[in-house]
Parts: sequence; C-alpha cells; structure tokens
Amino acid sequence: MPAETPNPRAPDDDSLFQGKTWLSRKMIAFINSWTPRCREVTHLISEGMDHPLPLLTRIKMRAHFLTCCYCERYEKNLRFLRRIIRFSPWEKHEDETAQLPPEVKERLKQALHGDHGPS
Repeated sequence: MPAETPNPRAPDDDSLFQGKTWLSRKMIAFINSWTPRCREVTHLISEGMDHPLPLLTRIKMRAHFLTCCYCERYEKNLRFLRRIIRFSPWEKHEDETAQLPPEVKERLKQALHGDHGPS
C-alpha cells in the first residue's frame, strides 16, 4: 500500500507550487524548510489581526501561502468573519458611557452585602 501524504491537496488547490513536477517539489521543500509550519502560521494569522507583525514574519507567511492553500483560506475566512462581526448589530452600542441610575446602584450594593431590605 503506498504511503499517504500527510496533507493531501484539495481538488481546487490554487497554490502556486503544487508538487506536480520535480522542480515544484524541490521549491516546496525549500519553502517549507524556510517558513513556519501550518500550526504556527494559523497562530500568526490570528496574532497579526491584533497587532502588526514584523516584516520578515509577514514575508515568511506569504511564502508559506505559495505552497499551502489551507492556511491562505484560513486567513481569508478569518478576515471575512472579522469584517462581518465588525458590522454586526452585536457590536453597535448606543452609549458606551451609560451608567446605572443611583437607586439601581444602591439596590445592587445592598444585595451584594446581604441587606435585602424592602422589595
């Protein structure tokens, strides 16, 4: 029985290097030795949405995308979800500085201290 590849290519794989020729397999091996693994790339994608990544890290991620359509799709999907959530009704707040009325604050204090008083 032939050995299976650990990460088989998707039928609609649009990676630049797909490993169909000797040269592209050598390019994939070189890129994979120079770039982070998929697990690290997915972590970096999430991290890159929180703050800017160093230039060399971004270059390595882009090089990884040349051989891995899955990580590239993950990034596209994460960006899409982030864009949808940003404009969703859950993110809209009428007044972020709104405060509780003083009588509600007092009732909460009493409830926390165990003084239930009249209800």
